[in-house]
Amino acid sequence: ETMGCCAAKNSGLDDSPLPEMKLEGLDAAARFEYTLPFYRVRLEAFVTKVRALAGETKSVTLDQLREAFNNSAWGDLTNNNSVLVKVLKSSHFKAEEGDGLNLDSLIIYAVLHSSADNRARAHALYDVLQDQNQPYISANDKDFNPAFEKLLTLATTLVYQHQQLVSSDATPAVSSENFEKISGDVAETLREQFLDDVFGANSKLQRDEWEKTVAGAGKWLFSTKELRARVEKLENHLYDNKN
Repeated sequence: ETMGCCAAKNSGLDDSPLPEMKLEGLDAAARFEYTLPFYRVRLEAFVTKVRALAGETKSVTLDQLREAFNNSAWGDLTNNNSVLVKVLKSSHFKAEEGDGLNLDSLIIYAVLHSSADNRARAHALYDVLQDQNQPYISANDKDFNPAFEKLLTLATTLVYQHQQLVSSDATPAVSSENFEKISGDVAETLREQFLDDVFGANSKLQRDEWEKTVAGAGKWLFSTKELRARVEKLENHLYDNKN
């Protein structure tokens, strides 16, 4: 396999594609997620590559991804009608400036789906929140809310909007008129739960402690199935009181 990216070539990271999943027996949401190749790349290799592509910026282009992930797992990058390209071109991955893809969104999606243990997921997420490698993180960190909301919508709204591309008869568990509630009230409730689980009574934690706790008590954050279950339960609870 050729590698398009100089930095990753020399880093000694293994970026060979991991085995493909069988989709039989999965629900529509999981089937959609396993149609995308993120689970076939190791998280550390993915993050290293996209950060090298972005350089000093906060975005990468589809062409850069095509060159850097030039292997069998990512073949759909070259097909503009593929589910993968449609998803990457959706608003969820749009760069803040220009027409590229948002670096943090790509990394957060990989944190949810690429191959890693929960400690490595927590480590990669910390780097999204604290880009200067600060030694500690506070419970009211300014970057946490938008990152949490992004992670939640990538596990839920993104799936509900696109799962029909893979399972045409699938009815999303949350209807489109409630999508903004996911990034509003629902996100706020789940964010409070997460901060309670991780910080308890502490106002800040050392990096190591934060990563360890997120990988333990906060590990539900890395299960899109669990996130969807919590969102669907809350959505019913918050909005069906009128029935």
